[in-house]
Amino acid sequence: LEALMTRGDFDINAVMRGGRSLLHTALGSNHIDLAQSLINKGADIAATDANGRSVLEAAAQQGAIPLMNLIMRKMREKTGQEQLDSHILNRALLAAAHNGHARAIDVLIRAGADKNALNTKGETPLILAAKGQFAEAVKMLVVKHEADTQISDDAGMIAYDHALEHKKKGKAELADYLILFQPGYEPPPPPPPPPPP
Repeated sequence: LEALMTRGDFDINAVMRGGRSLLHTALGSNHIDLAQSLINKGADIAATDANGRSVLEAAAQQGAIPLMNLIMRKMREKTGQEQLDSHILNRALLAAAHNGHARAIDVLIRAGADKNALNTKGETPLILAAKGQFAEAVKMLVVKHEADTQISDDAGMIAYDHALEHKKKGKAELADYLILFQPGYEPPPPPPPPPPP
């Protein structure tokens, strides 16, 4: 590809099946070095595929922090504005949460993404992280960014409800953690002291 890119008739922004650019394809295949090379050679960082997925979203899905930062910097340079498009940031955040990339979540929220963004099913980043059993992502959202733990999805379930579903299958860690953030929860009293000898 490096050799092809030197040809005068090579279209670095060629669109393939599904409306994906070469950059989308490189990111989707987790070829991070190739994606960086494409960006450095002028690939369109504002391109979206047929599903409306941005290049930033594709990078967030892989948890590729340096590439995410590069894309966001290029987006700022292109628009001349410090604040990035909230729709693009929110979709990228939801992708990062769906795949459990805690650091990517942090980077995107600090860049301006809505910590309580909703996807088409009414799922927040916290719900997606809880459904995927991604403990570090859940803690990043709840502790560092104080995401709302009481937002319910279109099925009427909050993140804690999804964690309870996993607890029924023997995976109790997240349910036992998220219960701490439920309204009215009081920790059990400490055990009584042992009787005197």
